[in-house]
Amino acid sequence: LTCACILSLARNVPQAAASMKAGKWARKEYMGEEVYGKTLAIIGLGRIGSEVASRMQSFGMTTIGYDPIVSAEEPPSFGALIEHPKIICTPHLGASTIEAQERVASEIAENIIALNNGSGLYGALNAAALNAVLDEAKAQWVRAANALAHILSVIADSPKSITLRYPKAASGLNKGLMAGAIVGLLQGCGNAGMNLINAEMNAKKEGIQVNVEPSTENELVVCAGATSVSGYPSPAGTIVSAFNASRMPVPLIAVGTLAINLKETRVVRELPDSLKAKLSVDYGLVGGGCVALFGSLSADEVEQLSVLFDVVQF
Repeated sequence: LTCACILSLARNVPQAAASMKAGKWARKEYMGEEVYGKTLAIIGLGRIGSEVASRMQSFGMTTIGYDPIVSAEEPPSFGALIEHPKIICTPHLGASTIEAQERVASEIAENIIALNNGSGLYGALNAAALNAVLDEAKAQWVRAANALAHILSVIADSPKSITLRYPKAASGLNKGLMAGAIVGLLQGCGNAGMNLINAEMNAKKEGIQVNVEPSTENELVVCAGATSVSGYPSPAGTIVSAFNASRMPVPLIAVGTLAINLKETRVVRELPDSLKAKLSVDYGLVGGGCVALFGSLSADEVEQLSVLFDVVQF
């Protein structure tokens, strides 16, 4: 594509084609020049830039290159540059051919097969986050980070900055734990469609910061200011063990609908009978507060429950 643009620019092909479409025969207006013997300056000598240099040298051009380190900021608008009559501009058409799309489809299929066969994550952008969920033992820690951050997001009123402390058993999973926590935070805010792949991108967009650090404790702890949730993974699911300094009297699996009140212990008795009928179990926390577990609830029932509790739905 780049080589085609260079040749089109040398022979004024786009301008001449536009002139013909306008019903003109202005042959003399579009005197071109040969590329042979000319010097081609290439800005950006990555894989594509190097291939362009190789191909244009076969036309007899001398090639020089500059490979700057550019910022991640969006480029400014260059309206005047785009409108200049001696400049050819197109959208990004690099892989916009039938053959290129077929190759991409084949590569994706080959990558998925390799992934399923345990051969590795070839071509995956966020391989570090994905690797954390390929092994079930690692995946349990990532799911635990997700569930605990989801709870924290609700009881701490959607914090923008949290700290996740992990035990020695979860060492080496920083990227996966961070991604899991980000997804949990965003899910707690009602954002659907979040996953480990787009976690960091969405965190930047939402202004969310997750600090991950090691701990001497044996549990995961996610905290925002004075509010914290502790727990650990298990084959049955994520076990929630404590809210702030108040601990669960028995292990609680983070499933269904959790109703949390960290101030009052006997608030369940104030629920309407229709909600009490759907109550699976409730616990008084050691240190103050209570947690109730419900099955599936309607939107109206969740709204009713929210009057007395912070409600987390998994």
